[in-house]
Amino acid sequence: MKAVVLALLITIIFPSVSIAASKYIKVTNTTSKTKLRKIKSKLSSMGLKMALKTKKRTYYVYSGPFKSSKSANRALRKIKRYFPYARIMNTKKKKRPSRLSPKQPEKDLIYKKPNDTKVKVDNNIKNGYFIGAGIGYGMTPSTHEIVSGTVEINTPTDTGLSYTIDSGYTFENGLVLSFAYMNVGNSDMSFNNIYGSLDYKFGPYYENLSPYIGVLGGYSMLKWKTEPLKVTVDNDSNNDSTSFFSGAQFGIMYDIFDSFSLYTAYQFMLMGHVANLDLTKLGEGAKSKLQHNTIHNLNFGLRMNF
Repeated sequence: MKAVVLALLITIIFPSVSIAASKYIKVTNTTSKTKLRKIKSKLSSMGLKMALKTKKRTYYVYSGPFKSSKSANRALRKIKRYFPYARIMNTKKKKRPSRLSPKQPEKDLIYKKPNDTKVKVDNNIKNGYFIGAGIGYGMTPSTHEIVSGTVEINTPTDTGLSYTIDSGYTFENGLVLSFAYMNVGNSDMSFNNIYGSLDYKFGPYYENLSPYIGVLGGYSMLKWKTEPLKVTVDNDSNNDSTSFFSGAQFGIMYDIFDSFSLYTAYQFMLMGHVANLDLTKLGEGAKSKLQHNTIHNLNFGLRMNF
């Protein structure tokens, strides 16, 4: 009789001890990097650490380790509010079977310890190449400087739609290198700009928002569609110009899916376009300069990440 009681005690006590040795909670699994960031944020808000195992393109999310059954069960109650199928997993293989329900086979409780030493789920999760396109509103103010005499001009339109396409690469440290083409145009003229930019991306904050700031520089070509002078002068129809430019930009990126992001950005560009207007051929001896030195552009777009 004593032997039977002792055997029952061993069966009950020893499995419990092995289970309590070191525990992880299997939270969920996902193939979405965006959801992975949200899961990490949710666990952090509960004061829990996240551990991660990857297999092919699937992320298996755990929380732990927990040194006692009490702490594991306390954490499990919190987690189940948001992940109802979460369960406690063992990191040691049991030598003796425990009492299991038919829906929870023993093999589900035996799992290799997840790696929780280096789990990073931040902006570097979207490292890699990207392409994008945007549409916006551009302002191209001009100044008219009289050199001599009197020169009357048709004041050019200084606003218009802008179109942008770009491609680049996001690095692990948050730096973003890109190359772009932009067109800003209206009924009087069009600017065709080719440029490169170097940005630094912060965050993400609030799970999906990543502000960024950077510098840019490139080459601009101004093509006139109308004649700026109010009078017609022979051989004076070519007022097109080219200029190098530099500038700055800042914006916000919002991840909507794993491979797609929305963005909005403000860009400021300094350049030196000059149209030399000359009326000397009419015998008036008048000259002036029509200059375009800045572009302000507010852009909205979509980016595809690879």
